[in-house]
Amino acid sequence: MEVDLARLAEGILLDYDPRDMPPGIELVERDDLVLWTRPSKIFWMSSVRLARWTAAEAEARIDEALAFFRERGRSFVWEVGPSSAPADLADRLRRRGLEVESDTRLLVARLPVAGLRQVADLRIVDARTVDDVTAYLRFARREWEDPEIGDADVAERMRSFTLYGERMGNVLGYLGAELVANAAWRDSTDGRAVYLSGAGTLPEHRGKGIYQTLVGYRLERAAERGCSYAVIQARADTSLPILLRRGFVEVAQVPVLMHLEGRPG
Repeated sequence: MEVDLARLAEGILLDYDPRDMPPGIELVERDDLVLWTRPSKIFWMSSVRLARWTAAEAEARIDEALAFFRERGRSFVWEVGPSSAPADLADRLRRRGLEVESDTRLLVARLPVAGLRQVADLRIVDARTVDDVTAYLRFARREWEDPEIGDADVAERMRSFTLYGERMGNVLGYLGAELVANAAWRDSTDGRAVYLSGAGTLPEHRGKGIYQTLVGYRLERAAERGCSYAVIQARADTSLPILLRRGFVEVAQVPVLMHLEGRPG
């Protein structure tokens, strides 16, 4: 049976374990709308993942979604995936004052993937201990305005590891004693695909193959778990060209827009 790759890939936005809901989250899950929000200074913690409306009703429904976040004083992102409608939804959101956060694409590859560069002296650590998880979260949030990591942040990640087991993970990449990169993964609920996420490399170490090494590390372990596909939401200005040269195919464009509470607009 032919696989609908766009639908498979959109799982990275919509496929989650309902048991893995962090404290304080508010979830709206309808056929036409999926969004969530939680108290956080990080605007990615509040997100619209699906909006599917007719052209005639779209403006009123956009009003409702914007009011939901405004009433809570939350910044948020709106990810316009392949199932979103109407077709001009991203343009409508821009006209409402939302800013473009990034241009991303959903990519899929059949496992195994060959040809990824490998950095032999990159030491990869699975972040499963409290100390390693703390280091991972600090590195992942290093560019945020308030990157402080509390006990609750670490405990939340540890709970997720308990729930998912090897189907979810965070890794750290070291050159010598220096932490230079991080990456994450989570398997789809049906086990067919691994969702790659959360990758970052220090600017001074980019272009050395570190990112590809961490992609390869995650894909090898995904194949061992029985996954058949890899899915990633790649930024057009960073990982997209790298992955397209290594066997991934683009199946959908996902504009990511944002509203930062407190800004005019």
